Amino acid sequence: MMMGYINESLEPLLEDIFIEGTEDNWIALRTILDTGFNGEFCLPKYHAETAQLDFLSEVEAELADGRVIIENAYLGTILVNNQPLVVEITLTDSETAAMGMLMLL
Repeated sequence: MMMGYINESLEPLLEDIFIEGTEDNWIALRTILDTGFNGEFCLPKYHAETAQLDFLSEVEAELADGRVIIENAYLGTILVNNQPLVVEITLTDSETAAMGMLMLL
């Protein structure tokens, strides 16, 4: 069972989310469940050097203000509820990872 909590800023945060590291380890992530986000995973850029990421392609992304940008997408493995999932990952300037709602299905 996936567990989480609502913080003082009313953000839904998930517990026990990890990404596979480059040194055969798992890196713990502070992860928000993003209700306005699709089925991908956003990883803070500062983890890009230590996470096991394989370049996938360039993708279009629409921002909340309607602008469309091009960014790199990667494949990586996250651990959710002790289950490994290979997911599409984009990088973010945020300090918090974001997991899209569709990933819960």
